[in-house]
Amino acid sequence: MKNKLKETFLDIIYCGGGCIVYSAAINIFAENNDIAQGGVTGIAMLINYLFPFVPIGTGAFLLNLPLFIVAWRKIGGKFIAKSFLVTVFLSVAIDIINFLPAYTGDKMTASILCGVLSGFSMSLVFLRNLTTGGTDILAKLIKLRKPQMSMGRLILICDFFVIALSGLVYGKIESAVYSLVLIFVSSYVIDKMLIKFP
Repeated sequence: MKNKLKETFLDIIYCGGGCIVYSAAINIFAENNDIAQGGVTGIAMLINYLFPFVPIGTGAFLLNLPLFIVAWRKIGGKFIAKSFLVTVFLSVAIDIINFLPAYTGDKMTASILCGVLSGFSMSLVFLRNLTTGGTDILAKLIKLRKPQMSMGRLILICDFFVIALSGLVYGKIESAVYSLVLIFVSSYVIDKMLIKFP
C-alpha cells in the first residue's frame, strides 16, 4: 500500500511538474516567436496560428484522441490510462499558462531554451514510463518493436513533418530552422536524461 501511494505521488510530481514546465516553455519561448514545437502540440500551434479561436491545448487534446484509441488497442491498460490523464493535464496547462510574458529577444536563443525545457519536462514524464501523447505514443509503439532505438531519436524522426509544415504555415524558412533546432535540442536532452536516470 505504501509503495503504491509512493508511486502515485511520484507520478503526480514528475508528470505534473513536467507538464507545467513544458507549457511554460511553449507560451514563453515558442508561440509568439513562430517556432513550432514538435509532434501533435506543434500541429496544434500551427492550427492556432491559422485559426486563433482554437486554443493550442484544446487543439492538441482533440488531435490526440484518435492516437489514444489506437494505442489503447495496441497497448491498453494502466499505461494508456495514465498517459491520457497526463495529456489532459498538459492540454489544460497550455491553455491556462498562456498569460505568461512572451520572450521577444533572439529567436535562436528562444528555440534553444524552449528545446532544453521541453526535453527536460518530457524526460520527467518518460522517467515514470508514461507519455504526453502524440508522437510520444507513436515513438513508444515503435520502440516496442525496435527497442534498440532511443526515444529521443524516434521523436525526432516523427517531428520532421511538423518542421516542414511550420515553414509553410508561418511562411518563413527561418521558422522551420528554429523548429529544427528546438526539436534537436529537446531530443538531445531527453536522451541524456534517460541515460543518466534510466
